[in-house]
Amino acid sequence: MIEIRNLSIGYDGKVLLSIPSLDIPDGKLVAILGRNGTGKSTFLRTLASLQKPLSGSISYDGLATSRMTDLQRASKVAVVTTSRVRIPAFSVRDFVALGRTPYTDWIGRLSSEDVALVDRAVSLTSLGTLSDRSLDSLSDGECQKVMLARAIAQDTPCVLLDEPTSFLDYPNKRQIVSLLKKVAAGSFDEKKCTVIFSTHDIALALEYCDSILLVNEGNMEFWENSQAARNRVWRLLDSER
Repeated sequence: MIEIRNLSIGYDGKVLLSIPSLDIPDGKLVAILGRNGTGKSTFLRTLASLQKPLSGSISYDGLATSRMTDLQRASKVAVVTTSRVRIPAFSVRDFVALGRTPYTDWIGRLSSEDVALVDRAVSLTSLGTLSDRSLDSLSDGECQKVMLARAIAQDTPCVLLDEPTSFLDYPNKRQIVSLLKKVAAGSFDEKKCTVIFSTHDIALALEYCDSILLVNEGNMEFWENSQAARNRVWRLLDSER
């Protein structure tokens, strides 16, 4: 469970979003929808403790992010940003294995369980044929899949993703969102996971997601995915044309 109380986020004292109270339950696929510049990425960065809130608190299963150690945070939350990692001579598999860093010993040795989780992440994201390729040889779409695979290998109860379907063609967009749905539901290992992602692929979000976080005029509306939620999203989009 992610619990948000009296949260204000933004930069240099300027508030982009205010969220009085919000609880996000486990095992849900949640899409963040809204216009550019409204705070979607800032919200994800704040959830991930990549930047501090202006005020308020965020807790994961009762533990406030402000009190977490780096190791606790890494075992709670995996993050996929919009950055593309291009490290020459660094293979896809080696990068995916970095997701196991919070659990390895001081020299980074992988246990048999670590290896199995890396293998699973590579398989789930259809990267098997690319596992020995260097990161700097990949397309943008392939690189995005590698970033997602690393997050899956980290095996956390929460995954945060900023525009995970960017640079992908439509069949691959559907594959990725469908995969996120299965990860959230615990379809692969019976461990449910809260998956939250920002996207401009409105139709895919409304098709697959359990819940919607709709950013509108400095506020965030939480909707269970329903006809009323879909109507609200499309009404807001129509009003922006």
